[in-house]
Amino acid sequence: MNKKLISCVLLGISACFIIYFVCFFQTSTKLSKLCVEEERYLSIMGKRSPSEGELIEKITFNDYKVVYDNLDHSFYYSLVENDPEAYDPKIGYTGANSKVKIAVKSAQIDEILIAENDSIELLAYDDATYCEYKIKCTTLPLVSIHFYEEPMDQDVDITFELFDNREEGLTRQWSSDGRMRIRGVTTASYVKKGYKITLLENLDSEYPDENQKSVLDMRSDGDWMLYAAYNDQEKIRNVFSANLWYESCADNNIFGVKNGMEYRYVETFFNDHYVGLYAIGFPVDELQLELKHPLKHDNVSEFMLKKMRWADETEENTNYEKTLESYEFQWSEDECFSEKNQQATIEYHSLLDHATAADIDRLYDIGDIENAIDVYLFYNLIQGVDNAHENDTKNLYLTYKAYGQEGRFLITPWDFDLSWGNEYNWAASYATGQYTYDIEN
Repeated sequence: MNKKLISCVLLGISACFIIYFVCFFQTSTKLSKLCVEEERYLSIMGKRSPSEGELIEKITFNDYKVVYDNLDHSFYYSLVENDPEAYDPKIGYTGANSKVKIAVKSAQIDEILIAENDSIELLAYDDATYCEYKIKCTTLPLVSIHFYEEPMDQDVDITFELFDNREEGLTRQWSSDGRMRIRGVTTASYVKKGYKITLLENLDSEYPDENQKSVLDMRSDGDWMLYAAYNDQEKIRNVFSANLWYESCADNNIFGVKNGMEYRYVETFFNDHYVGLYAIGFPVDELQLELKHPLKHDNVSEFMLKKMRWADETEENTNYEKTLESYEFQWSEDECFSEKNQQATIEYHSLLDHATAADIDRLYDIGDIENAIDVYLFYNLIQGVDNAHENDTKNLYLTYKAYGQEGRFLITPWDFDLSWGNEYNWAASYATGQYTYDIEN
């Protein structure tokens, strides 16, 4: 083959590539440039028939791929904070054929459109057919999760994708393999469920590695929670309260640890279908409370318990023994809970509930008093009816950490869905109602 023939072949290949690129990978165009009046919009539709398939294969806003819900034909666009192009983004798309064009019914993205949850109508069309789409806008980050098996009590493999729209976000879009399952006790029975997510690397291997990622500027970890807030009318109580504690009281302790957890709201999708508003956060665990494993410090063993039920731990049972039946074991250095650990916890409860003036010094010796006062005031502030009742508490973590020659107890409040006016009401939907008042009394 001579050089002239080779040059012609290469030229032909290049020309085909250019034609393919121009036809199927359209140049980005500002949203405002795609707007047409309603009369023109309806005219385009009137001269064509509805398409039997999708006319848009891919779409980008400001060069970022957006999530597409194929059930209601909606593209979800997350506006990047303080981006000058956020309200008039560049739109690029890949058409199903070379003749596909797009038009937007005269509209603009603004605070009113977002606040009222309105959408923008987008039309994709070729010479003979058209397909209608919607653009839905949000100021929240996006979480998109793909799986083949429905998450249940056991972990299923997933792909986790995040779009971080925060101004300070270092990476706008990233993804990770992982596993997910339903979490919660009462909440597991709700229609909208909460989930535990573990981000992983080398998912196909026998022992995948945990993928340590910082999600929305929270701590770097592989374990995350998706909180549904299904029984909270305003979807704010638990998230606001957890964040309030985290920002105001969590670091007020003698150990210098961040004694709490935090959440971020996200718009969430499962298998490209919008499933609503969730909050993503990390668990209260040994990582957060900086428990060392293993630890031998002057014969002090660190441990962590979770109080799940109402019970007075200072009362004796029928065998005249004091128990910790309302607690669930979370962590200890030797993966067991010794009798010494149990007796120390019972002593702390007894002192908190029944201390006399003579017991004050001992209470100061084994507890973090500033932390205990903060928890007491915090429960009163948020009206935590599921956290404190008369002389008993529930829904908290109790941690014993080495301090000096001994250890001391640290309280971590948790689970605030019944607060700020909500309480148990078994006659109401999902056993949750707002405070009621006896007017006659």
